[in-house]
Order: sequence, then C-alpha cells, then structure tokens
Amino acid sequence: MPDTDLLRASRDGDQFHYHWAARQALKLLLPDADLTAIAVEGVSPDDIQGEAGEDVVDIAEYYGATGLHEANRVVYRQLKHSTVQATEEWTVSGLSKTVKGFAEKFRQIRQESPELEEKVTFEFLSNRPVRESVLRAIEVLAAGGEPGKYAHEVKYLRQYADFSDDVAGEAAFFSRLEVDATAPGLLRLEGLFRWDLTGLLPGAPDVQPLLLKEMITRRATSLEANHVVERSTVLAALGVPPEHVLPAPKLIDQPGHVIVTDQTRAIVDDIVGLIGQPVVVHAAGGVGKSVLTTQIEPNLPPGSVTLVYDCFGNGGYRRSSSPRHQHRQGLVQLANELAAHALCDPLIPVGTAQPADYARAFMARVRGAAEAVTASAPRALLVLVVDAADNAALIANDCGERTFVTDVLRETLPDNVRLVMLCRSERIDLLKPPPNVHRIELEGFGVAESKQHLESVLGPVSEAQAAEFHRRTGGNPRIQALVLGMASDIESCLVSLGETRQHPDGSLFDELLQDMVDRCKDAHHLSAEIDRLCEALAALRPRLPVKVLTELCGVPAALVHSFAADLGRPLLVDGDTLQFRDEPTETWFRTKYRPTGSSLIAWPPATPAAFNCCGPTPIWRGSSWMPSRSRTSSRTATSLATGPVPIFTARAPFSRSPPARPTSPAVGCAASRNGSGHGCSSRTTTMRTGTESPRRILPRSPSGFSTPTV
Repeated sequence: MPDTDLLRASRDGDQFHYHWAARQALKLLLPDADLTAIAVEGVSPDDIQGEAGEDVVDIAEYYGATGLHEANRVVYRQLKHSTVQATEEWTVSGLSKTVKGFAEKFRQIRQESPELEEKVTFEFLSNRPVRESVLRAIEVLAAGGEPGKYAHEVKYLRQYADFSDDVAGEAAFFSRLEVDATAPGLLRLEGLFRWDLTGLLPGAPDVQPLLLKEMITRRATSLEANHVVERSTVLAALGVPPEHVLPAPKLIDQPGHVIVTDQTRAIVDDIVGLIGQPVVVHAAGGVGKSVLTTQIEPNLPPGSVTLVYDCFGNGGYRRSSSPRHQHRQGLVQLANELAAHALCDPLIPVGTAQPADYARAFMARVRGAAEAVTASAPRALLVLVVDAADNAALIANDCGERTFVTDVLRETLPDNVRLVMLCRSERIDLLKPPPNVHRIELEGFGVAESKQHLESVLGPVSEAQAAEFHRRTGGNPRIQALVLGMASDIESCLVSLGETRQHPDGSLFDELLQDMVDRCKDAHHLSAEIDRLCEALAALRPRLPVKVLTELCGVPAALVHSFAADLGRPLLVDGDTLQFRDEPTETWFRTKYRPTGSSLIAWPPATPAAFNCCGPTPIWRGSSWMPSRSRTSSRTATSLATGPVPIFTARAPFSRSPPARPTSPAVGCAASRNGSGHGCSSRTTTMRTGTESPRRILPRSPSGFSTPTV
C-alpha cells in the first residue's frame, strides 16, 4: 500500500475520534440524560490525582457530575478505527496497550479511593470485530474461573493487566472491562452524526456539524486549556445562548386559593371530546382565563400531559429583549418542555431557521410525543394550552411579524392532542381562527362562587350580603379580588363598590382602578406628578426600573414606591423594578394614560431639570417608549429650556389613519430581518423648523406622512 494511503488511513482514525466524541456530546443536550461532561483526550481535572493509564483514555464520560468523586458513573473509553483492516479480527495481542493502561488507571483509583471503583467502567470500542476467544477469556477472568480452552488468551491478558497475586483486584478490573466491536465506520459515523444533529435543529443544518466537530478537535489539542465538554460548551459551539433553549418560561401566578366552577369541568369535558378541533376559550378581562389553565390537567384522563405557554409573561411580551410571539420562542419553549417530559428530542434554535422550519420541527415532535403518551396510557391526552394568545397577535401586528399562534391553529394534530388558546372576546379575530375552531365563552362566578370567594377573605357572610357582592361585581373574579384586597369587612367592601356601580360592559374594573389612582393623588397632593408617573407606566415597556421612572417623570423614588404600595395588587414590585401584574391592568393604563397625538410629541413630561439629571432619553419602540442614550450632552436647565431638546426617535404606528400634512422624510418601520427575532428596526431623520426650534422625528404611517399616533 502506498505511504499516502497509510497516511490517509491514519487521519481516518483521528476523524473517527472527533466524530464519535461530537456525536456523544449531543447527548448532553437531552433533558433526561444523566451525561454531564465529556473529557477529550484524557480525564477531567476533577478526576483522581494520579495520571496512571490516562494515555489510553480517548474520552471519559461523567454522569451526574463533572468529577469522579461526585459522579454517579464514569466511563473511560478508548476508540480504535481501521479503514484498511475493518473486517480483520482483533487478537489478544492487539489489546495489550489498552488492557495495560486501563489496569493502571483502575489500580490508581483503588489506591486513592477504593469506594470509587464501583462507579467506573472501562470500554474498548472499535469498528473491527474481536476474536471470540478474547471475549470469553475476559469473562473467565471477571468470574475468577478456570481458563479451560481459553488458557492462551487468559495468560496474556493477566500479563498485560499485571495484578500479580491480587486475584480479587484482577477479577474486579476485568468485571468492569467491556468490549464493543459494533462501532460504525467513519463514513457511516459522519452520516449518523449529521442525522442526529439534524433531528435537534429546525430546518437543514448549515455549518453546525462543522462547528461542533471543530470544538471537539480543538479540545484534543493544546489550543484549548479546558478539554472538558459540557452542555453549555455544545450550545456555545452551535451559537445558541443557553437561555434560548427555554426562551419564554411560564410566569403565570399560581393562585393560592382556586374556586373551581361547574363551567370549568364542562370546558375540560369539551376539550377532551373535541377530536381534531382547536378550542378558543374567550372572555372579558378578569374572568379567569389564566386561572383556567391551572385547572385543565387535574380534570383530564390519567396519564395526560398539559403544557401551558404564557404569551403575556407579566407584561414582558412587549419588551424587544424578550419577545414571546415568534415561532422561535413559542414553539421552541413548548417543544423543549415536551422534551423535559422525555416525550421527544429537544429543539435547538438557530439563527438561519425560518418560521416554517420551526413549525415543521415542532409538529414532528408533537406527533412523536403523542405516540409516547398513548404508549404509556391509551386514554391519555397531550394538551397544549396557549394563554393570552391575543397579546402575541397584538405585538406581532405591531411589529409587522408573524406569530406562531395563528399558524399552529391551522395545523393538523394527532387524535390524542388538543390545542387550547385563550384570549379576550373582542380580540378573537386577531388569531385568524380557521372555520373548524370551537369557541367557548368563559363566564364569571355564580352567586355560590362569589360567596365562597368573599368568605375566603372576610369570613362568614349572609346570603343577602353575598348576593349583593355578586351583583355589584358582576361575578368578575378579578374585580372581586381587587375590592377584597382593600376591604376590612363586608360593609366597607359593599360601600367601596357603591350602589351605582353596575356596569354590564365590564367597565367596573376600570372605574375601580381610576378611583385607586385618584385616592393616591389626593393622599399625596401630587396630582400632576402621579399623572406623569402613570403616563410613563403606560408608555414604557415592563419591567420598569424605579430609577428610570424617577428621572423621566421628575419625581422622587419614594413616591414611586408609595404609589405602587397604595395601588397594591394591580402593580407588581420586583426588586427595584415595577410591572403590571396582569393584562387588564396593563390595558387600562395604556388606554387611559398612553401619550397620543400632541401629547406624544411633548412626551416625556419631565421638567428640564429632570432631563439634566437623567441619563437615558426615551425612544419609541413598537408601541411604547424605551430609554436610550441622548444625543445631547448634559446641559443646564436654562439651556435645555431655550435650546434644542433631546431627539426623540419614533417608530411608525401600523395604523391606517388618513395622511396629515407632510412633515419630514419618512421614518419607515420594518420587521427585523437579521434573524434574531427581537422586535422591529427603524430608520430616523431629523427635521428642523428653525434655528432654535425643537428637533423632532416624526413617523410615517403606511398611508402617508402623519404625526405619531398610538
């Protein structure tokens, strides 16, 4: 054979090592796998202190931890590949270096920490067959039996292992020595590696196989100081931040006390009985749609699995840094929650994948999960619940993007899979539901449930008091919770509702919030300041740092904290940030206080002095203002009052309002095309109306030039 062919065969062995280790590394991504780390060309730094026998360890796999002492199990593996002699059997002499090195490693472990020997396994893996007499001889030595007709192989294996008179140690070592001669050849291994990686990615793989193999290759050399591969290492090689694997975790508050209505059970019965029909549960704000998501699984057949996707995310769905409406968030989150239940492979997002790629990959996992659920329990169901689906559609329309909720509604699901979406009644059309969607209107509490709710807070009440409470709140659970949060007894509770507050159109919640804000104004004697604070809450994206609110609104931090405390339940204080607790509260603030028209141009309302101390200047992003760096340097209050004010950048609203007078070159709004999926991008142009006139940047609506409206 020419020398060049021998050289190529030698290179094949190296590539076999790298592809095998890269394929094993994919197991680190499986949520139910115990594999924690893989050391390439040696062992983990957290192994034992001695280095005996490590020269024959090509990869070491650690299960449960990255070190031998903490791990549940460790496999030391040597890999052998042959291109020229792929069908030639290994004889006992071919295993001499392997057995010698593994035995040295085993003795070192026994000497340093005898209790650890039960954890370890030594494996010789090759694409070449191993002579049967060698395999039988290993079994004889492990059992401590007589050599018999395998005396030749036993003699040389004992000589290689060199345990001398330590018969027990010899038997313990050979009982932990395994031989696997079923490894594929290099060409087939490369195909299997690409196939396995394709199964984890949406769409066809691009450079990901090369990137992952290159990461392994570097760790086999001195180019990398750390030669241990963990889950985060694999994700980094694929260009995927760990937080993108579960990009939109559920943030729905679990209610401490749940009142289950008869309709809840009826809705679940409908969900169970509707084969091949998506379900849209709709209701007014505050009726209990999110609470319903917690009550579906307990009423399903045994063995059923329910996943709930939260489109609202405590108001975070409007943040461009953490979107929830796109395929790469919604479908990836649901798929990887299925994987966490050991029902399918994980779905690893990549920047080159399109929405259709995510949809195909997701549906493949749903079909596999459906089969797994049926196999475990024939009557069991897989139920996918999407809460606040209309919020995902709203923000998608805002940014001119597609949302996964409208696409999933049109998919064909397996017979044991149910799809349930929840939204406000007036927003059903935003979901673009197909004709076969089954619609269910969720009702509020009846008198009995209202009484139960009332007594859970205020103790026993009379039937008449409960009926009056129910009548004045319209049976709306959120209104009841809001009122009960402020009441000390039944009398004050009914007084706070008032005799005239009967609003069949659902505006009672709005009026109660307005009353709470008015009381805050009166208590603090700071009406204008609180109005500014409310405008900021309506305009900026949650979560809102208190420091930003104080600087933009020109109010002290103490007022922000007092306002949040006075309002109570509607606002959630998380550390030094503020956000809305639920969607109806956010909707009320944005409807009541969001700057529009001329007030938008004059926003933010802070005084010039406030701007002087304020670092970020607000910029309009999508449907709200975001802090950004001002293009003006710090100036005195006087210069700010007389000179040009900081620039405000506005995105064009997606409205169809009639064109107003032309103002400035258009500020176009386009959905982000960079593959990151984090909101919209915009271009800006500055308009001057005079030497000392304020500079403003005005957006253009799709139909022409106009002043910004929201």
